[in-house]
Order: sequence, then C-alpha cells, then structure tokens
Amino acid sequence: MLLSHSHSDSSARDHLFNTFASVHTVHRYCVQHLCLCLQDVTHSSGANDSEVLCYEENEELGDYRHLRSRINLLGPDALPQLRCISRLAFSHWRRIPTPSVQLDLAARMPGLVTLDLVLSGFEVRYPGLLREDRCRLATMLKLRLEEAKTISGATLDMSLDGGAINQMLPMPNLTYPSEYDLLGSSLSIWSQRLTKLYIKGVLDEALFWPHASETATSPPEWLNLEKLDVHLERHTPSGWWYFMPKGKPKYGTPPRNPAEDPNDLPLPFTDNPADGADPFDKEDEDNWDFQRTDDAPEEDLLTRNVPNEDTMQPLFEGWAKALRSMPSLRQARLAFEVEIPNSKTNDEEDLNTEDWEVIYQSPDFHNPRWERELGAGERSSRRLIFHNTCGWRPNKATMDLLRCVGEESHPGTKVVVLAINEWNKILR
Repeated sequence: MLLSHSHSDSSARDHLFNTFASVHTVHRYCVQHLCLCLQDVTHSSGANDSEVLCYEENEELGDYRHLRSRINLLGPDALPQLRCISRLAFSHWRRIPTPSVQLDLAARMPGLVTLDLVLSGFEVRYPGLLREDRCRLATMLKLRLEEAKTISGATLDMSLDGGAINQMLPMPNLTYPSEYDLLGSSLSIWSQRLTKLYIKGVLDEALFWPHASETATSPPEWLNLEKLDVHLERHTPSGWWYFMPKGKPKYGTPPRNPAEDPNDLPLPFTDNPADGADPFDKEDEDNWDFQRTDDAPEEDLLTRNVPNEDTMQPLFEGWAKALRSMPSLRQARLAFEVEIPNSKTNDEEDLNTEDWEVIYQSPDFHNPRWERELGAGERSSRRLIFHNTCGWRPNKATMDLLRCVGEESHPGTKVVVLAINEWNKILR
C-alpha cells in the first residue's frame, strides 16, 4: 500500500488521517502483515494552484521548499491504530517532514515489525536544518522507545546525494554545541531490541559505544542483533574527515563554525509573503553548489582515500566494543564509499569507486561474493575481512577485540583475517 503526500501541512494531515481511517477498516476483515509506504509525489508548477498564484515569479518553488520548512503532523495520537501494518517505509521527500512525524506514525502501529526511516542528509548549504532534524530524531527515538518494542528490523537512510564534490571544502558541524553526536547515542539505545539494523549516513563511534560525557548506567547490549550494516559518509558528524589525501596526513579544512556561519540557517520562509517579498532566490540556490565546487583550483581537487587515524581509530574501537556485546551476531559491516587505485594497473590516477569495508562473519554466514575463494578451514571459522582497505588495519588493541568477536557464541572456532581486493580476490 502506497501513500503520496501533497504540499501543505493541512492537506498532508488530512490525507494521512483519511488513509489511516481507510486502512483501519481493513482490520475487521482479519487482514494482516501489510506494508505501508509513504512516498513523495513529483512536484510540478501546476500541482498546487494556490502556491503558484502566491508565487507567480517562482513557479518552481516546490523544488526548493525543503530548504525553508518542514511538514508537521498535529495530533498524531488521534490517528486510529493500524494493527494490520507490519512494515512502515518512507521515501526521500522534497519537502521534508519533521523526524517526529515518522516515529509518531510508527507509534500508531502496535504490530510493526520493520521500520524504514529516512532523514535528509544532503542539505550542506544550511547545516543548521540538519542539526535540528538530527536533534529532533534523537529526542523522539528516546520518547517513543517503549512503542517501538515490537520492531525487530530497521533501516535509517540519511545518505548524501553525491557527497562533497570538492573534498577540501569545510563540512558542517552537526553536533554543536554538544560534546558528542546525540543522534548516534540515541540510535545506540533504540537499536538494542533489534535483530537487523541498516544505517547509512554521517555518524561516528557514538553509534556503537557511549561517549565519556554520557551518563550510561550500564554498557549497551544487543542481545538479539544478528546483522549490522553501517555505511558511513567520509566525514564525521562534527565535520572532520575519516579519510585524507595520500601524502597529506594532516591536510584538511576545519568544520564550519555554526556560531559564525551566516548560512547555518536559511532566512525564515513564509507561506504568505507581504507584497510578494520573500528571501527565496532560485538563481542563488541553483548556483550555490556549482560555485563552491567549480571555483576551486585544480590542485585542491584531491581525493580522500587514505584513512585518517585520528578519527578512524576511535570509530573502529567503538565498533569492536559493540560487536563484543552482540552474542547473536552473524554479520557486521562497517563501510565507506571510496575511490581506490586499480590494483591491476597499479596506477594511482586510475581510480575506481568501491566499498572500503571491514566485515565480521560468523562460521554459519556465507557471502557468495567470495565464497569460492575460501578454503574449508576458513568457511568453518569466524572471519574478519578487510575489503579494499589497501593494507589498513585498526591498532593492535582494537584488532585484539575484533579477534574475540563471536568466540563465546561459537566456542572452539578459530578466527581468520582475510584481505580481499576490488576484484573479490583473497590476497594470500
């Protein structure tokens, strides 16, 4: 079942209430295990006459409106409960709902098993909007924790749209003014009931292990988690980088300072501008990304594909600690999308975009990508795989933790460490 939303808060609310009422009637026929997908519609200049009349000079306002406002849902507890929905999924919406909307709707589905959340991640011009969204989602994950107890599988997609073209530009600080990433911390707590978790976006070690500033009463435990898949962007929530250009280990641009950044938040948006005045400028919006990337000198257009130890080591330490607290774990993956040199040509300018990833697999988990490459002893062992990492490893203490993952759940098994290249060949 799929639902599309329209532009205004009121019409979106009415549409949701009508849809929930309609689906609610299905319950009397003992229908169960339905999937409800809430998806955006394509914006067009004629989709909403009142909007076009209000902005005669800005016929494509709908394509940019997500920069200015969020859709809110008033009175979500008045929605009927939908016991027949077992999966709730969201798409990327152009005018974005507040994160609370997604969790408010999920709370009205007491039989929910799978939840697919979407959080905007590609708005780089106004990072204050992303920071507010992340803080709201972090808060709602805690407030709605009890209502999420039936959920066993979850996806959170807050991936970037193409990432930073010029990787030397300053990235947004999404944790300000906190000392740690509040969203990662909340996700760590919220996910402890799950069996499967897939996350894609800007996160750091707070997703895996409590920060020193947190007041955690006990170490986290994911007793039932079998599969963990985390795909990160190349920069951290605080705006630093996980990768550096080769030969420039200390090269980088400090994060944007929200306290001094005039573009941290957009000018207020109004649905009824006086005398037609509004801060919206379509040409300015169109040119902003182009100007910030195309004006850079060619020598500054460097590729970040060498791990930055200052950020990468704490990340993997947190990941290793978390994996030790997952007794049911079958596979865990921590990955980035990185341009790496072609290992066949050994030409450092011949780059291919690949998944740079470290993977843990239990003896009973099999991956067809390199299954044929494994020896009999490797198939029956716990496997720690370094895929496309070009020789990089965590420090010794973290490697020792990783070698112990799964040893209590699979007593008597050995752990093998494998390096695999982009052609899925094990390097022996």
